[in-house]
Parts: sequence; structure tokens; C-alpha cells
Amino acid sequence: MQDWIESFVDNTKSLNAPEIFCRWSAIAALASAMSRRVYFQWKSGKPIHPNLYVFLISRPGTGKTRAIDIAESILVKANCMNLASHSLTQPVFLTEMQNGQQNRPNSVGFYSPLVGINDEIAEPCVTAGNPDLGNLDSAGESREANGLIEMLETVPKAAGKAGRKLLVGFIERFNPGVGLVKGMLDRKEAGEVILATGRRVTRWPVRIGDVGVVKDTAIHDIDIMRYLLRKEVTLVYAQTGSLKHSFEDYAEIMLRFNHGTTGFIDANWLTPRKVRTLIITGSEATINLDYISQEISVDDSDRTIKPTVKWDEPLRLELENYIRTVREDLEPSPSGTDAIEAIRICDAALESGRTQRVVELPRTKMPFLSHEKGR
Repeated sequence: MQDWIESFVDNTKSLNAPEIFCRWSAIAALASAMSRRVYFQWKSGKPIHPNLYVFLISRPGTGKTRAIDIAESILVKANCMNLASHSLTQPVFLTEMQNGQQNRPNSVGFYSPLVGINDEIAEPCVTAGNPDLGNLDSAGESREANGLIEMLETVPKAAGKAGRKLLVGFIERFNPGVGLVKGMLDRKEAGEVILATGRRVTRWPVRIGDVGVVKDTAIHDIDIMRYLLRKEVTLVYAQTGSLKHSFEDYAEIMLRFNHGTTGFIDANWLTPRKVRTLIITGSEATINLDYISQEISVDDSDRTIKPTVKWDEPLRLELENYIRTVREDLEPSPSGTDAIEAIRICDAALESGRTQRVVELPRTKMPFLSHEKGR
């Protein structure tokens, strides 16, 4: 195998691409063809399987594409795997998903449709028996997300690690600062929580999409409040509008949780400076979290303290959780149920913004939100 990689590097010298790009393109081609039989040991001693993904990162014009194209052409000639098109329409995406599942039944599915999730897209992703990492936070309608979860529940779970796994893209749950705040609330260090305030604002250019700031941005604060408070929303009132985008680009949302806690969310695509904050107001203390820096401060009647938080990359932690869930056959968290509840609340906020009325959420028959610890 080493000789093949060196041969690939030698034969691609004329591309004027950096040697490291050619070498990793060769490794990626071998790993794609041989699946998990190709791996190497990392410093931690854990095996790294480069068939998951390999990124070549540099400035434009440095030869990334040339090296990748050669590796891809070898895979095509070897006829050992299916390759997706470089650009996909929705019909082509569905066709390639179905073809890939028929020929590569043990693959892992990652999908995040730009046009929202519906049964037509979800079914080929889910019913092939593959573990799936879905981004349901941008699903267009709660009924569409409900359809996906209902479909998952009707598919018998395979034994062990072959079972279907659906995790949703609520990345803030994996923010180390959120984990520390959750521990404080579980220990009642802030007393009884009266108010949770989330602010998620930034300047966002006009883009093509099928959702506005509520389902693109505010949904993350909705999920975090449910996750931290361990309570469900009963009433929603919102002010929404659009200044520069086709969908709503600002929203002020008030949530009433059962047992009396209030949530307030300020979200927009207009503010020049990016802000991601959470404030928990309790009867004994106030907890402030900056999602970006992951810094926390706690104010009580006597002092302000700043707990030490070891910064870590939430996306990496999210992917590690996904892999661990599949390998150890764990219950997914955040789950599809969490996604449905968040989308239901978003729909209520949008309805309230249109009607200028408070929207009451009916009791759901779905299981209570997932609060898996140790993730």
C-alpha cells in the first residue's frame, strides 16, 4: 500500500500541486476503495479511518482540485464505489442516495438538505439501515419532521450497532460552556430559574433558502432552553418582520414554560456585530454565557465568579458523539423528538408573528425531551 501511495505521488509531480495534497488524495482514494480496512494510529492511540473525510485546505490556485481529480478518476476506473456529482439537484440527489444504498449498504449517511426535510428526501436516507446524522433544525414544517420520526419508529431496529440512528444538528448542546451551565442548574446553584434570555444576532447576506431567522437561528436557543430548563413550552408570543430578506430576518420571541419560567429570544440577521449569549436569571444568582468565547460569569449577592472552562470545538464534540452513538448503540441525543418539539415552537412563533396573538401549544404525546448526561 505504501508503494502505491509513493507511486501516486511520483506520478502527480507534474501537477504542480503540493506533495502533501497528492499524498492525502492517494490515502483518501485507498480508504474510499477499501473502507475501514485502511486506518492509522493517532497520538491518542485511537485508530483514524480516513474514509470518513479528508479535507484539503489552502488558498485558491494551489492545486487542490487537480490532486483530487486524479484520485477520483482512479476510483471511477476501478469501479469500486459510487461517487456523487459535484453539484446536485434534488431529483439527482435522491437517485444517487438510492443507488448508493443499494451498492454500499454499510455506509453512514450525512445529510442536510437546503430545501428542508420531507418524506421524499428522508425515506431513502433512513430506510436503508444506515446510521444517519440529519440536520432537522432547518426542516420547513413540523409535519415534515414528524413524518420522518414516524417513519423511523416504524422501521424495526436492527440488533447492536447496525441499528438506525438519527441525531439532529443542535450543535450548541456540545458547547463546553453549555455543559457547565447545565451542571450548575442541575445543582440548583442559581436557585429557581425565573428567566432565560438568549441573544443570537449577526449581519447575514441575502441568500437563497426556505426558512428565515426563526428556524435558522432562534431554533438553537429554543432547544438550549428546553435542554437546560428540562421544561416544555406552553405559550408563545413573537414579533417578527423582514427588512432585507425574503423571509423574516428579525424576531423577538417570548416563551412560557410549564412551571412558570419565561424564555426570551432576540434573533436577527441585521446586527453588524456577531453576538451569541445566554443569561439565566435565578432567585439566587445570574449566570452569563458567551457561546463564542465559552466564557461564563456567575453573579450572586456577594461576588462575581468566573468558572474555568476549557475551550473546545463544539462541531468536533458533536461528531464524536455521533460516532460514539453508532459504535456503542446508544440512544441518540439530541433526538428526532427534540427536533420536532423545537420546530413546533418555531411554527408557533411564526404564527404569533403573523397574527399578533399568543399561541398556546397543545400537549404532545411524544416522549419527553432527551437529556442524556455524559455526552
